[in-house]
Amino acid sequence: MDPRVPSTQLSPEEQRPIDAFVQASPNSNYHIVEPVKGEPKVQLCRVSGEVTAPGGAQRRECTQIAQDVTKVFAFMSERGFFCQLPFDPTHTEIECVRINKIVQRQS
Repeated sequence: MDPRVPSTQLSPEEQRPIDAFVQASPNSNYHIVEPVKGEPKVQLCRVSGEVTAPGGAQRRECTQIAQDVTKVFAFMSERGFFCQLPFDPTHTEIECVRINKIVQRQS
């Protein structure tokens, strides 16, 4: 491992709250939101398909995670999610979709 590149691994203790949040609804879509760029604090939001507000806003349930965005991104990727920035450049959250849902849509 290159010592110049920071690790993206989370310890088992650091993984526990994220795992619990994702396991509550493992096939939901998730957003990783970094409220302040560069701070080790993100929101992980579960996004439902339900539209709950005028204008088409989806329902979101979020949890605060005291980790760097790259570590949460790597964690979600390791758990079988495909994460990317949205196509709309006005949105900066990272969207994560479980890979098996993507495969089902393409079948």
